[in-house]
Amino acid sequence: MPNMTSPGTGSLNMLQRIEVLERHKENLDKKWLDVQAGSGKTKIGLTFAGMFTALVTINGVNSDAYATFLAQGYGYGGPRMHIVALLNGNDSNFEKDQNEEKIIFTFPNTSGWNCSVLMIQGDAPTYDLS
Repeated sequence: MPNMTSPGTGSLNMLQRIEVLERHKENLDKKWLDVQAGSGKTKIGLTFAGMFTALVTINGVNSDAYATFLAQGYGYGGPRMHIVALLNGNDSNFEKDQNEEKIIFTFPNTSGWNCSVLMIQGDAPTYDLS
């Protein structure tokens, strides 16, 4: 049976290819956060660690919440964070909580929504819902 190759794997055997794919998946998991929030939740707090640049998108279940923010900064020891709204279709807003070193995004939709965070620099944040 011929040794099949795919781009970027050269002549790796099947076990080696699986190990490479698992490492790539672990790296991707660190670069992406996807949160589904149920009815009644209007806030998500994101806590970033170290240097970060992130694209934060919010979408409602009925397309009644939609916003995109670009967040950048440093998340430790008196965090320095900057956020700008790239698209804000429903008066969503944000605040920086310096005490807890997180960014809190608030939006008027209470029927359920999805928040996705794509990390351009740094690892995906931790989060809490309220």
